[in-house]
Amino acid sequence: MAVHESQQQTTPSDISRRGFLFALGVLLNAVAAALVAIPIIGYVFSSFRYKTLQEWIQLGPLANFPEGQTRLATYRNPFTSPWDGSTADIPC
Repeated sequence: MAVHESQQQTTPSDISRRGFLFALGVLLNAVAAALVAIPIIGYVFSSFRYKTLQEWIQLGPLANFPEGQTRLATYRNPFTSPWDGSTADIPC
């Protein structure tokens, strides 16, 4: 039995233009989704990366702050760099 050219079966290596463009589109969408997802995933998991222990900052004895009066106090910002200088002193 002879097989005509129009009835030949396609092999997996024979890919149509439509199939190629579809695969290319899926690949480009996957790359775009990954590029969008990377910063989002980084933001979500950033809280697990840096663990800082926050503590109360001492401003002085309670006697220095009488009830009903306003007093100026300053404290040193605990999240400073060596080059911050006097700008790390925060009034409160």
